Parts: sequence; structure tokens; C-alpha cells
Amino acid sequence: ADATLNAGSVTCTVRKNGVDTALAVSIVHPATENHGSVTAISFAAGDYVVVKAVGAGGCSTRDIPF
Repeated sequence: ADATLNAGSVTCTVRKNGVDTALAVSIVHPATENHGSVTAISFAAGDYVVVKAVGAGGCSTRDIPF
């Protein structure tokens, strides 16, 4: 699937066990990448990890588990 951001922006935040962590990055069209300032987050076996993606302009929030 094409993951190109065609307009607006999206902010992605790593969530651990249902809570936002400090690792977040915003991408604004026409950029294709960006880098957050936090480089490390600790996890333990059994932690539930998702990436929360929130689009600007009224887009809904979506958790992407992995």
C-alpha cells in the first residue's frame, strides 16, 4: 500500500501499555520523513506496544499494534 502523505500532517507517537511515550514525530506534507529527538525507550517482555497515528484536519486517531 502507498503510505504517501498527500496533504496536511500526521503525528505518530509510540505508546507503551496504553500510555503515550516521549517518542513522537510529526510529518508535514510534502515531507516523507522526520526524526524525533528521543532515541530510546525501555520495554519489558509482555509490554503492549502500538504506534498512534493522528492526522490533522479532523482525521481520526488510529493505533497500529505490532
